Formats: sequence, C-alpha cells, structure tokens
Amino acid sequence: TVYLGSCNIKKTRHSVISALIAHIAGALSAVYICRLIF
Repeated sequence: TVYLGSCNIKKTRHSVISALIAHIAGALSAVYICRLIF
C-alpha cells in the first residue's frame, strides 16, 4: 500500500493483519465504552 511503501516496508503481510486486528479491537472497545457511558 501507499503508507507501507513510503516507509520502505517490504513484508506487508503481518503488518496488514495486525492493522486489521487493531482496527477491530478499537471498534469493539469504542462500542463497549459508549454502552458503559450512555
């Protein structure tokens, strides 16, 4: 991708997987925190 190419990262497989996991974890934690507050 553009961002990984600009940082000269050649092996993007693990970084893409970890980025997806982090995105899902962030979305789930946002839903959980919003349900606690509201």
